[in-house]
Amino acid sequence: MGLITRALLGLSFLILVLAVGLFASAGSWRYGQAWDFLGVFASCAALITAWLIRKDRQLLARRVKAGPVARSLLEPTSCPLPARSPHLSCGAAFPFG
Repeated sequence: MGLITRALLGLSFLILVLAVGLFASAGSWRYGQAWDFLGVFASCAALITAWLIRKDRQLLARRVKAGPVARSLLEPTSCPLPARSPHLSCGAAFPFG
């Protein structure tokens, strides 16, 4: 699988995980702030990825490659869940007003 394909799949997966977390915590697809957040985040991330594809493929390759340090950051023992994803808990207040 090529570098560009891996970068785009990784970006898509990240946006999907964020969407699931935001909308699951809100319990509704009608959470406007989540749509705004995803739109801004996806746009900025896509622009950065496109710029890296065009200007600095070596940096893109380093960002796509998840080494031992990146894997250790994803382990549950290294960082508690609320600290890893504070934006995901914001949707919990949506059904209440």
